[in-house]
Amino acid sequence: MKQNNFTGSIPPQVFWLSRLRFLDMSSNKLTGDLSKEVSSLQNLRELSLEENRFGGSIPEEIGNLSKLQQLSLRGNSFVGRIPSSLVSLKELQVLDLRENSLSMEIPDEIGDHLTNLTTLVLSDNKLTGGIPSSLQKLGKLETIRFENNLLSGEIPSWLFDIKTLKKLFLGGNNNLTWNNNNEKIVPKCLLSQLSMKSCGLSGKIPGWISTHKSLVFLDLSENQLEGPFPEWLAEMDIGSIFLSDNNLSGSLPPRLFRTSESIGPFSLAQQFFWGVARKCWRCY
Repeated sequence: MKQNNFTGSIPPQVFWLSRLRFLDMSSNKLTGDLSKEVSSLQNLRELSLEENRFGGSIPEEIGNLSKLQQLSLRGNSFVGRIPSSLVSLKELQVLDLRENSLSMEIPDEIGDHLTNLTTLVLSDNKLTGGIPSSLQKLGKLETIRFENNLLSGEIPSWLFDIKTLKKLFLGGNNNLTWNNNNEKIVPKCLLSQLSMKSCGLSGKIPGWISTHKSLVFLDLSENQLEGPFPEWLAEMDIGSIFLSDNNLSGSLPPRLFRTSESIGPFSLAQQFFWGVARKCWRCY
């Protein structure tokens, strides 16, 4: 039922379909509040209402969908807190609430019961507070996307102890900070994508990044990093690198230019480097 230009609210008759397992009404023009009657769909495995015009709060009753495995409400205008009832969805694997206007803190207990969760996407909201410590209990978690919120506090080093983690996006939370004493951490995960844009990094580009041999995307822009562009980073052949708006300087490794054909988007804007031809240039 997606992409049909449906308007108005979800017809109440839909909530009579007690055996329904999959409901996809994404990319329509549905409006109003999401009805509490959604809880009557007790056999639902997947609920996708993304890219509509829903508003109001996400109903607590959604936590009664005990068989739900995937929930996507992204791209709407939901407000208020993330319902605490969501933590009771023990079968949930994918939770995508990005691009709404959700506020207040991420529920502390979010990692206590969602043991099957692989994907947690809460980016582009107005969430505050810190990163819940209970996330480290999620033994299947592969993707965390918290970018572009109002999160604060120190980025916990235990995030890199989540062995299954592959994608970590924290950029755009200007009040997050990084403890540079974590330089000696030994990550247990193997990231393919990492964004710590505007996260208070200072000093040299963290050496522990070199352990992520599968990295294809790296964004450390808008921090206070300084010093040279490290040789080990040039050796990694990362597809996309964003280091703009830092205080990096010195000579760029020749290796970086030999591998440039394999590099995608590459930004060093607002730095001051010496190129391989001993000519002073600014990178954009």
